[in-house]
Amino acid sequence: MKFSHKVFFSTLLIIALVFSLGTAVLMGSIFQTSIERAGQVTLDENQMLRFSFATAASSAVTTAGNYGYGLIDPLADSTIRRIGWTMENNNSFCIRISDAQQEVLYVSKGFQSGHNLAEKVQEGSSAWVYFTQDHRYYIQAACCVEVGGRQFYLENIRDITGAVQQRRHYLALYQVLTLVLMAFSALLMLLLSLYLTRPMKRLSAVSRRIAGGEYQLRCAVTSRDEIGALTEDFNAMADSLETKIHQLQDASRQQEDFIASFAHELKTPLTSIIGYSDMLRTQQLPPEQQFKAADYIYMEGKRLESLSHKLLELIVYRRQCFSPEQIAARPWLQRVATMLEPSFRESGLTLALSAQEGDLYGESDLLESLVLNLCDNARKASDQGGVVKLTGTVEENGYRISVQDFGGGIAPEELLRITEPFYMVDKSRSRAQNGAGLGLALCAAVAELHGTALEFESALGKGTTVSLVLERREKS
Repeated sequence: MKFSHKVFFSTLLIIALVFSLGTAVLMGSIFQTSIERAGQVTLDENQMLRFSFATAASSAVTTAGNYGYGLIDPLADSTIRRIGWTMENNNSFCIRISDAQQEVLYVSKGFQSGHNLAEKVQEGSSAWVYFTQDHRYYIQAACCVEVGGRQFYLENIRDITGAVQQRRHYLALYQVLTLVLMAFSALLMLLLSLYLTRPMKRLSAVSRRIAGGEYQLRCAVTSRDEIGALTEDFNAMADSLETKIHQLQDASRQQEDFIASFAHELKTPLTSIIGYSDMLRTQQLPPEQQFKAADYIYMEGKRLESLSHKLLELIVYRRQCFSPEQIAARPWLQRVATMLEPSFRESGLTLALSAQEGDLYGESDLLESLVLNLCDNARKASDQGGVVKLTGTVEENGYRISVQDFGGGIAPEELLRITEPFYMVDKSRSRAQNGAGLGLALCAAVAELHGTALEFESALGKGTTVSLVLERREKS
């Protein structure tokens, strides 16, 4: 069942229960009040009956005494019947009069009751009862009165069938009104449930489209309530999901490029090794050609060895746990520059060192490998007779090491990929100098291990500057 249907039916059920219980309680309360009011009216009539009967009976006793009717009973049954007839006609009461033995002395023709209230009342008290008889509804009241030494029970009855029928009429009318209100409420609740669940339907539709590959889709936030907050959270989740997917796609692409580049890097030396070894195996060559073939095999083998070592270094750097130490920056950079002088001299280049006094915090051998690789890349990118600058400067947040060349520079779109393994900006120049595109990948891994990152600034035709900022700690 849909959520909107659940909201609709549950709300409709609650409204129905509330209306039903409200009807039952209200109508029951009204009817009970009506019965009690009618009972009180019947008791009042009974008190009037009592007063009238006592007055008439006392008058009969007084009259009999004044006129000397001592031998005649002034409250004989005939006198009581005459008094009852008079009371019935004067007051339009439906009455029944009984003596102390509960023998009926007078009863109106319309008095139809099998209830005997005489046994439930005493002198000066009264009682009433509500009952149904022959599909009609009555209230009967009774009281006890003593006059002239005799005890009498006076009962009157009141027909309230009209009031009960009126209650039934009101109840039926109320039920019709309830049905109308229920239908109107059902329509309103249906519209309201559809309106409230519309944002969730949009969320569901967008989620299905995102699952189908439209990762850029988002839901519009149309309210500031819980559903609006849910929409914002959904959009945040979609942003994170899109970012993760792009990262996975980039990682997959990099992995494919890595495999393709690795296979390509292996293909050239292996082709040379296989070709020259087959020549040595199948042909009788002069000593000079044998030496040349063996030399090619040796050089390509060394190239494969260098490639494997660099790959191992890249893997080790990304997994290595190292022990950093405080390093005096200037003498350390001077030592690295001294190591680089032979290769720069052979290439016809100058390495210009400018290092400020300061300290840096890191693992000396790894940082040495990083600077050597950066300088070697700058050497390969520079033309003969050029200058490569190695600079060390103290900054507020650490010690910055920079390597600057004045070569051809790097295009902006290639700066984002130059730290990928096997990626080479100038492939012909790199392979001619036995490069495999792993130097900057190694440098990036070492920088990440030290909690920093390589920073690149480059302009085509003007050269490239690579730098990183290393942490500096105070000596304890």
